Amino acid sequence: MLEPEEAEEALRAAVADHRAWAVVPLDERRQRVSAAVEALEAHRELLALLLVWEVGKALPAVHGRG
Repeated sequence: MLEPEEAEEALRAAVADHRAWAVVPLDERRQRVSAAVEALEAHRELLALLLVWEVGKALPAVHGRG
């Protein structure tokens, strides 16, 4: 839960990021998004384990050891 001030600050930051992204040339945006997708794919298993951990399961249970 956020306090109203925190939510307002987050909204301001999101608007600022949106405006900054909007002026990035399309080819550069494509390159950045492609790089982000490649990074997600490269770390897919780690991300999956972190999500499982976040919901409260033991990591060994994910690999059939728990």
